[in-house]
Amino acid sequence: MRIERVEIVETGDDWPLLRDFECLWVSLASRAVPSPISHMFLNWVDWKLAGVISRFILDDPKTSSQTVFVPTMKKLPVPYVAIGSSQEDWNRFLHSCEGLKVNRVLYLCENPMDRDSVVKALTKISRHKHPEHIAVA
Repeated sequence: MRIERVEIVETGDDWPLLRDFECLWVSLASRAVPSPISHMFLNWVDWKLAGVISRFILDDPKTSSQTVFVPTMKKLPVPYVAIGSSQEDWNRFLHSCEGLKVNRVLYLCENPMDRDSVVKALTKISRHKHPEHIAVA
C-alpha cells in the first residue's frame, strides 16, 4: 500500500484530482452540534451530491458514527463517496476497500489537523495490499 499526502487546489469548476481515484473517503470533523462544512472542496462535493453530506451531518449522532457509502451516479468522477466520522476503524476501512475492490482512495480529512494522525495510522497497516494507493488530503 502506498500512502501519500496531497493538497487539493482549486482549479475552477472541476477538481481533476478526483479522476485519479476510485473512491473519495470523507472523514468529517467531530461536532458537538451540527455546523456548516468548513472545507471548500467538500462543499463542492456536497453540492454535486445534492446535500448528502449535509444531511449526514444533521442525522442522529448514533448513525453518523457509521460509514455510509453513497453511489455518485456519475455526478463525480469517482463511483463512490464514503462518509464517516474522524474516529475511523482501520480494519473496517481495509475490509470495505477490499470488498468494493477499490485500489485508489482519496481520503479527505475535513479537519486539516487530523491528517498527520491518519497518515500515522495508515502507515501502521501499510503491509496490506488493498487498497494499493491512499492519498490523504
